[in-house]
Amino acid sequence: MAALDRGVRRDLIGGYIDNAKINWAHLALAQLIDHDFVDRVLTTNFDPLVSRACSLINSFPAIYDFAASHLFNPDQVSEKSIFHLHGQRDGFVLLNTREEVNKHRRYVKPVFEDAHKGRIWIVVGYSGENDPVFDLLADVRTFEYGLYWVGYGKTPPAHVSKRLLTPGRGTHFLGDWDADDFFVTLAQKLGCFPPRFVTQPFSHLKSMFQMLKDYKAPRNDLYDEPGLRESRFDAAAVIR
Repeated sequence: MAALDRGVRRDLIGGYIDNAKINWAHLALAQLIDHDFVDRVLTTNFDPLVSRACSLINSFPAIYDFAASHLFNPDQVSEKSIFHLHGQRDGFVLLNTREEVNKHRRYVKPVFEDAHKGRIWIVVGYSGENDPVFDLLADVRTFEYGLYWVGYGKTPPAHVSKRLLTPGRGTHFLGDWDADDFFVTLAQKLGCFPPRFVTQPFSHLKSMFQMLKDYKAPRNDLYDEPGLRESRFDAAAVIR
């Protein structure tokens, strides 16, 4: 990536992101956020798939692009939030070279320190290789509420074992899981999966209409009856 100009890098990454689809891990994570089991997501991915999954279930956590703005005030972080640590698809900055992310480390550190307070850490779909974000995790002396590193293989990568999964730190490895199966199983065990648009599609649709302000549209025909004019836009009546 470092050999490519910034514009070429952005176009290359954008092509992959624009064709990406929401997967079931994203949906299950959105359910965990909506049901108050997860309140903060830190991601090094540029794609908006977690926030899109949240919008599908009418949940709207705050989105912070930490590559574009280094300002961080823990007292003003929304109750539920998603942090894009290296930038996002349509942001002004995408950090994807070793030099760029190394310079960014000191800005990300306060985000990690605040997220560490009183929370369980779950790391999924992240290799941790050649990334200062992993260094920030490895620098934590003890995870008081535990850190669970979820991996696809049966054994953890060597650098994770050596630098993170050491005795007495509250760190654990869960192997033989992919992201979809892990998050779906976790959400099922916690009683918040599948999402309502699957189990109760009409109730879900009604909740979407309830977010809209009442509106009486202007008459298209001066000879229309007033009652007919109003009923045309009473879409919610269809699913009552």
